[in-house]
Amino acid sequence: MEKLITDEDEYVRQSALDLFSEIGERGIARLLQLVMKDDASKPKREAFWTLRDWVETQGEAGIETLMQFVHSNDTALRSAALLVMGKATRLAAPKLIELLSDADENIRIEALSALLEMGESAVPFLKESVKSKQQPSCMLAQRALDGLKRLRENEELRIVLPSLKIARLIAMGEEFALPMLSQQFKSVDKNTRFFTAKALSYIGQAAVPIFIDSLSSSDANIRRRACEALRDISPPEARDALKNVLTDTDVKVRQNAVRALARIGNAGDLEAIRPLLSDESRVVRKTVREALGVKRDA
Repeated sequence: MEKLITDEDEYVRQSALDLFSEIGERGIARLLQLVMKDDASKPKREAFWTLRDWVETQGEAGIETLMQFVHSNDTALRSAALLVMGKATRLAAPKLIELLSDADENIRIEALSALLEMGESAVPFLKESVKSKQQPSCMLAQRALDGLKRLRENEELRIVLPSLKIARLIAMGEEFALPMLSQQFKSVDKNTRFFTAKALSYIGQAAVPIFIDSLSSSDANIRRRACEALRDISPPEARDALKNVLTDTDVKVRQNAVRALARIGNAGDLEAIRPLLSDESRVVRKTVREALGVKRDA
């Protein structure tokens, strides 16, 4: 069966995976190993959906089997089991809520990530956990509800930030996350800056002072990211700082500042960007025209 997992014929591959799901814990363990492979192979995807279908067929018995792997010493199998549970919707939700009070912090975070994967299906269970007042699940559930609300308001964040990263931010709490992210936002690595900016955008209003302060950075890349984030959050208190960078030496900063001010939508700010219809940069002029609804170049 092992060789058939990678057969060219998809029906042969699926039959082999189905057989693994029928031979007990050893077979399930093998499928979980495939799920955690560090690639984008077909067997990995197919194993994941095979396990999901298996859980739906097995019902609570399937969830109980996965729970055995959650509490095993193999962290990869644990992560895979929780990943599958995150796609098992209402069947797995009660167990995941229980895991929010697990003694192992990593299990709590991965269970939280799985609940975030469920999206709106997890909301009733999270609300019940909040009512229970049992800690730490009550606190994590309340933060998760707030997190899901933020994701509804900015769907792009769900695409950019993996659920596990968001779960870690939720578990950490803003008090500890903000100082750490503030430092990371100054990183010279552009990928680190990008994902940190998105993480701060996920936090939202509490991160606004960090972005406003970053508009005075000597690094144009940081100023660009700050403008982008302020566009996403659209806080009125950032208006003056954004107008100050309309004359920035960096084209992208000016362009992103225009977009941020246009998103905030104050009438006086729209007049403040009008002079940029004569900006030396064509892309800035185009962005201003779009913001003002002007059809031709000035």
